[in-house]
Amino acid sequence: MVDAGNDATISIDAGTDAFVPEDAGRDAFVAIDAGHDAFVPVDAGQDGGNDAAVSGSCTLMHMVISEVRTRGVAGAGDEFVELYNPTGAAILLDASYTLSARSSTAPSYTTRWTGTGQMVGAHRHFLIAGANYTQTPGADAALSSGITDAGSLVLNRSGTAVDAICFAFDATSMAALDSTYTCEGTPAASPHDNSTSAMSNSDRSLERRPGGALGHCTDTGVSASDFVTITPATPLDLASAATP
Repeated sequence: MVDAGNDATISIDAGTDAFVPEDAGRDAFVAIDAGHDAFVPVDAGQDGGNDAAVSGSCTLMHMVISEVRTRGVAGAGDEFVELYNPTGAAILLDASYTLSARSSTAPSYTTRWTGTGQMVGAHRHFLIAGANYTQTPGADAALSSGITDAGSLVLNRSGTAVDAICFAFDATSMAALDSTYTCEGTPAASPHDNSTSAMSNSDRSLERRPGGALGHCTDTGVSASDFVTITPATPLDLASAATP
């Protein structure tokens, strides 16, 4: 059951096109199975309070969603989902791995990608892109259909969620992400607003912290804390260098 008292008020920050939930501790979202997402927190004193693993200290033991762009300068189809292997061993993305999505207005999840035997090396990335994605690096796989600017993405293995991110761009889309969605805590603030304005059709993405050369090992179980908006987006593919 969604707590309507926690969903009714969202503060808009016009200067950043972002929103801040009034109650960050809301519990209206489905938790990811801890048996698949468990990790040992890194000592915050070692990473400047960033709650992020640094080189050699990442302790996540499963694939994660590391970066998401729901549209780009070429419009809604100029999108991608980047996966990251934070472990010290290669991971085989066989047919047991799927990526499913559900928009803030859709009744259910649908599969957008299924693994076909790709091997992702330790601390390397895998890039799944939309029909209008044309930039470098090229995609390793294609999304079967697009993802929207507000909704949920779930990485599954054998039908069980191993990672998820939810994102919304205003109070209405935020409130729509109720307890029937698989989210990790409070949704992240989407940098795109389902319009074709220059601000929305831009090269911005949500990236898992710490990001860049430090990799993507932050998983507090709260999307709003784990992901930040970056400009420009920084997609990485199988051939990209390992990080860290």
